[in-house]
Amino acid sequence: MKLGQQSFVTFASKFGSSLLSFLSIVYFSRILGPDALGIYFVVLAMLGWFNIVSGLTVKEALTKRLSEMETNSGGLLSAAVLIQICLLSVTVVGIVYFKDYIDTYIGIEATYLLILMLVVQSVLYLERGVLEGIGKVHVSGLLAPTSLVFERGAQLVGVALGLGVIALLGGYVVGVGITLIVGLIYISLSPRIPERHHFTSLVEYGKYNWVNAAEGRTLNNVDTLTLGYFVSSTFVGFYGVAWNVSSLLALFGYAISQTLFPEISRRDSEKSDVGSLITDSLTYTGLLLIPGLVGGILIGERILEMYGDAYVEAKTVLIILITARLIYNYHTQLSNSLNALDRPDVVFNINLKFISFNIILNIGLVYVLGWTGAAIATVSSSLLALLLSYRATARLVDFQIPYRELLKQSVSAGLMAFVILALQPVFSGTSVLFYRFVDTVVMVGVGAGVYFASLFWLSGDFRRKVIANVPI
Repeated sequence: MKLGQQSFVTFASKFGSSLLSFLSIVYFSRILGPDALGIYFVVLAMLGWFNIVSGLTVKEALTKRLSEMETNSGGLLSAAVLIQICLLSVTVVGIVYFKDYIDTYIGIEATYLLILMLVVQSVLYLERGVLEGIGKVHVSGLLAPTSLVFERGAQLVGVALGLGVIALLGGYVVGVGITLIVGLIYISLSPRIPERHHFTSLVEYGKYNWVNAAEGRTLNNVDTLTLGYFVSSTFVGFYGVAWNVSSLLALFGYAISQTLFPEISRRDSEKSDVGSLITDSLTYTGLLLIPGLVGGILIGERILEMYGDAYVEAKTVLIILITARLIYNYHTQLSNSLNALDRPDVVFNINLKFISFNIILNIGLVYVLGWTGAAIATVSSSLLALLLSYRATARLVDFQIPYRELLKQSVSAGLMAFVILALQPVFSGTSVLFYRFVDTVVMVGVGAGVYFASLFWLSGDFRRKVIANVPI
């Protein structure tokens, strides 16, 4: 029950922040246009890759080692901080050296803002690594909406002042910087003098995990960076909006993996059963993505209209990206389990294949098919990653694929589709933007209500999980 509640708190915080992000991106898309958004998305994609080099893997390694109940946790923290400083310093020097090339690629002079974004984000990752490692996953999750509230607030002020895309980048620095201060309140762990084995244990885990971190960035960023080279910023903006919508649906799977990682790690260290946890993670990974895919097919055009009429061009890409997210999220649960089982070497090999395949496909398909090729490359490489991670996990752990629960979720999504199709003629007449926005929100709300009510009726397991985790 505690795991279910932590997953829900993590999901609720992520959903709240992502909903705020969705609405603010809708506003920015209408005020600044797709070209400015395209530049913003490219900078975020670059930030994601620089974060890997500057120490994102330190966060993952620290979470893993702290979850193993290390007696001198303060020494681990100090070792992680020192490693983080070294990696971040090298990365910043490299960025400054290639400043002219970076500015040319982005399209504006934004290198120094990129460095500030990198510094605050790297420190926040380390802070969240501590919180998750000591079992405060829900607190770590709550930092995301905190950051976004301050970030979007600063961005809105900057856009109102006419600063354009610079307001988006500067607002990011402000939001993350304030969140760092808030997060410190919840950390009771004090630094101590590190010992040699602290550095060794972090490096032993991190030397594989940097590729694992790159795998996530490959899914999120390679397509955007490739598009930034081959197509205009306008199409990058279209693609980024479609990705933003699909990401909203992937949040529950993310919350599950984030919550279960320390628990699987703990049970494995105690030689307890972990197979049931993996089965549960697979059961509910597609809880939102399965109906989300159906909804994207039926009313994806209406959702994209919220950003502006021009963004409707991304409807096909939106459906492909939701499919990619669905496939990839199942892979994420399995690779997350492998990492928690202290087998980053296995995940390393899987992710190396995924990254190589994704990069090659992105370059080839974007060159041949244009921006739709990036979405197709993401689906194809995600499917490969899922097959590889399933085979590897099945060799190490005895777990079950929850076919019956997945079927019940699909049937519930089918009932939802029937209701949405029945409602469409009622909401198809208006051309006024505000009323179309309201109509779309109503259709989404009714569809979600039908889906969850159907699933609650069809699935005894889902019903028990909901009842067990209601906080009364």
